[in-house]
Amino acid sequence: MIGNKLSRWLVAMGIVAIVSNGCERAQQLIEEGQQQAAKLQEDDSADRAPKVMPTKDPPPATSTTAAQPEAAAKTSPADLPTESKSSPQPSSPLPEKTASGEKMLNDAQKTDLSPEQILARFQTIPAADREDKDLLAIGALPEAVRATFTVCELNGSKVTDQGLAELAKFSHLKELNLSACVRISNQGLAAISQLKDLEKLVLRSASVDSDCLIHLANLVNLKLLDLSGTRITDRGFEHLERLMHLEELKLNDLTVDGSGFQKLKLQNSLRVLDISRTNFSLAAINISRRYQKLDEIYAREKGLDDRTVELFKGLTRLRVLDLGDNPIGDLGIKHLTGLVNLEKLYLDETKVTDKCIPMFRPFKKLVYFDATKTELTEEGAAQLKKFAPNVTVRLK
Repeated sequence: MIGNKLSRWLVAMGIVAIVSNGCERAQQLIEEGQQQAAKLQEDDSADRAPKVMPTKDPPPATSTTAAQPEAAAKTSPADLPTESKSSPQPSSPLPEKTASGEKMLNDAQKTDLSPEQILARFQTIPAADREDKDLLAIGALPEAVRATFTVCELNGSKVTDQGLAELAKFSHLKELNLSACVRISNQGLAAISQLKDLEKLVLRSASVDSDCLIHLANLVNLKLLDLSGTRITDRGFEHLERLMHLEELKLNDLTVDGSGFQKLKLQNSLRVLDISRTNFSLAAINISRRYQKLDEIYAREKGLDDRTVELFKGLTRLRVLDLGDNPIGDLGIKHLTGLVNLEKLYLDETKVTDKCIPMFRPFKKLVYFDATKTELTEEGAAQLKKFAPNVTVRLK
């Protein structure tokens, strides 16, 4: 701005000089004015350019909680002191949990973890947070380390068939929990078909159906099999004929009637049977004669009444009997009086009243009795405790 005004003034002076001193002097003044104007314009531009202020230390933190997030939001890496960028940082302690196999391997590279420590790190990941890459990470460990991995909890995880394929490398696996694994398929279970040391397999609410059973045929050492809440039906049970060491079979909430179960040879091994919320026919399998070694039966919500409860009559070894949520009344209890070894009895949401209590006289070993949502009263509970001094009665 200053240069422009001065330029116009000097040009004007040159014109005056033309009149008073002649053309030569005028030309000289015009040239000098233009040079001076150019120099002043450069200085003026320099004054207008933004100035780089010297870096200041960040202001001290205020004592108010509300100001802290605002200060943190305004802080950038460029604002940090120079020495903090270049000086070596002390090594941080190992985190207690890792979110993925990728992070686990990265941490291993940084901290020089041994294979044993990598496996231990995997085991700190919550079951529901485990993914395919976590199994891929431990699947790459040496055989000697994989042999020590005997229990795998994947319940509720995001694992798919790709992750299950890694389990074939863990030949010494004894327990595998795949409950609520909704991203696996029947074919994915082919990976575990050769895990002959497997003793416990839980598929509860997994996304599999009867076609998966063929992959379980070689698991001859299974002691517990939980198929509850899946799409498995009676079809395919013939593939389980070789599982002659099963002690616990859980078929809760399946569309089965027991025809598939009859193909199994479990008379000498079965100890626990869960057929709650099924159409499983106890009469069809002749349960009281063929399965007298049963210790626990769970038969909730099966439509059992005072007549059909007689099917349990000969199971004198029973320690646990769950008949909750069935229309069983006082008359039905008389069929259970021979079950003198009962320790836990569930009759919640049934029709029993205080009138049945005298029939409990033989139940001297009873330690737990669930009578919630029934007409049993405190007086009835007190009478029961005369027969079974150690019993805990639940009424509410």
